[in-house]
Amino acid sequence: MFTPRPSQGAAAEDPLTRALNGLIPPNESPAEREQRLALEANARMISDAIDEKLKIERQERRNKKIVKILLLGQSESGKSTTLKVLQLYYAPQSLRQEAFAWRTVIHLNLLRSIQLVMDALSQANRENAPSFTDDLRRLLIKLSPLKQAEELLRMRISPPQEEGDSQLVLPEASEFSVRSASGWKQAFNKMRGNSSSKDDIRFDTGPASILEACSEDMTALWTSPAARQILKQRRIRLEESSGFFLDDIDRIAKKDYEPTDEDILRARLRTVGVQEHKISLELGPEKGQDWYIYDVGGSRSQRSAWESFFDDVNAIIFLAPLSSFDQSLAEDKRVNRVEDSLLLWKSICSSKLLAKVELILFLNKCDILAKKLESGIRLAKFVPSFKDHPNNVETVTKYFRAKFKAIQKEYSPSPRMFYGHLTSVVDARSTALIVANVHEVIVKANLHSANVL
Repeated sequence: MFTPRPSQGAAAEDPLTRALNGLIPPNESPAEREQRLALEANARMISDAIDEKLKIERQERRNKKIVKILLLGQSESGKSTTLKVLQLYYAPQSLRQEAFAWRTVIHLNLLRSIQLVMDALSQANRENAPSFTDDLRRLLIKLSPLKQAEELLRMRISPPQEEGDSQLVLPEASEFSVRSASGWKQAFNKMRGNSSSKDDIRFDTGPASILEACSEDMTALWTSPAARQILKQRRIRLEESSGFFLDDIDRIAKKDYEPTDEDILRARLRTVGVQEHKISLELGPEKGQDWYIYDVGGSRSQRSAWESFFDDVNAIIFLAPLSSFDQSLAEDKRVNRVEDSLLLWKSICSSKLLAKVELILFLNKCDILAKKLESGIRLAKFVPSFKDHPNNVETVTKYFRAKFKAIQKEYSPSPRMFYGHLTSVVDARSTALIVANVHEVIVKANLHSANVL
């Protein structure tokens, strides 16, 4: 049988090609075989290295794909806190670097709360309320320097030359606000330079000194039975508000106070307008991936801007604060806040632009809800459809969860999974499992949008 001799070109083929084609050179000596196998092994190593490099590059491209998340919900629903929770779990170093900035916000939160108490007591004094005592009058006089400390803190967050662009004081709530969440943090970074948080605290001799000097009197005012009685008569429940630190005066008013992660989560700084936040994931398999999270203003005047952010969104986290069942909107006293959340959820579920977007529902502030129900406040008084069901947190949360789930099922343009969580986002420990679930949903949504799944 005639066996064709390999041409010179074929003889010049690399060893791996010959091996793949079954073309082992005839009359191969042991030395030639050893050399051929070594070349084949080297070629395989190079090929495997190239394959691994391509695999890594594909993963990097997948990871670097922008993940876009919207935080939606009415004002004071917990959107900003949710952002900080995500930052705490996936970019903890960046959150710790902001500790000094949040220290100033926490001091401002404390001063705003004590000022609300002082305003209520001053009003009681003007009305000659019998519960107003001489001791309260003396405390109000001794605490008058706190007004100066509050002004200094406001200027620190939003310097005077930038007030026209970034600082607001909303009359309806007497609440200090900023237009840009990133802007005020950048201002702090410029002010700090290269100093550490401990250096910042050591040389923070302005408002912190006033707070420390007034610490005992603030505690005396807040714990005064007469003051508590006046607040109760005026239906002022500061414990339910965001940024509540009156139970921690001794700790926070110390000159060397450093915020804990929990303190940062509880801190409240109202922002007006749409805020963009970039979180570069520091942990997990998606390390290096960038998440762009949009905290969209929840007041009625800002909701018209929501739809413009619906394009290319991977997931929406919608927050509905259940504890507000006995409250009305600041913009319209005729509208119950939980009713407003249900209507907002309906509009989001029914949007055709969001038909393929994962919706994640946080039924938030369940800790405050439980305290309200335990105090005897009945849900049926404000939500008649609840009827005479047991007025406990398990029954109430189950009722609301079913309501939101039914709305999603009825109004979604196409079937979608229901992700509903009972949350208290200021509690980082209890939120850990929920955050892991949210991460899984967002990663899955990102892979779908990249046509990987």
